[in-house]
Amino acid sequence: DKPKPSSRTWTIEYLDAHGVRRKVSSKTRDKRAAELLAADLERQAALGRVGALDPFAEGKQTRLEEHLEAYEGHLRGQDVSEHHRRQALSRLRAAFASAGAAYPPDVTPSGVTRFLAELRKKGRSARTRNSYLASLRAFFNWCTRTKRLGDNPTESLPLVREANDRRRERDPPPPL
Repeated sequence: DKPKPSSRTWTIEYLDAHGVRRKVSSKTRDKRAAELLAADLERQAALGRVGALDPFAEGKQTRLEEHLEAYEGHLRGQDVSEHHRRQALSRLRAAFASAGAAYPPDVTPSGVTRFLAELRKKGRSARTRNSYLASLRAFFNWCTRTKRLGDNPTESLPLVREANDRRRERDPPPPL
């Protein structure tokens, strides 16, 4: 279908991959740009009808904050403490903000490695850095299990050896 002019931007109507009529804003006043976007949406829908689309495209195009809200709901449904839930979400948001990541493809192994290196420069312990990495891994593992994403960008990253960076020596256990 052809884009239709609205008061400010062009609106595009098309049939999606499931045959559902969709109406979206082109977010542009340029008629030619809106027509190109409409053609691309129709092409993607046609590919989806024959099963040739990326099954994780929607998850990749969903903002990380929306995924985090769903993950928070998941954590609330699990048997985790309020402290753990708040700490995990805080760590995820800090890592995403440091990387300037708004969408899942913005999170890369090299970006996570840079973030962990920044934590090290700030004097954070190996255990703290590992807990940030563990929060990231748990979140992306959840994203893959729930079919939001196809892979976990943190799975190949090694943990830091905590024995080399002891901040506190623990008391030995009492004798039996």
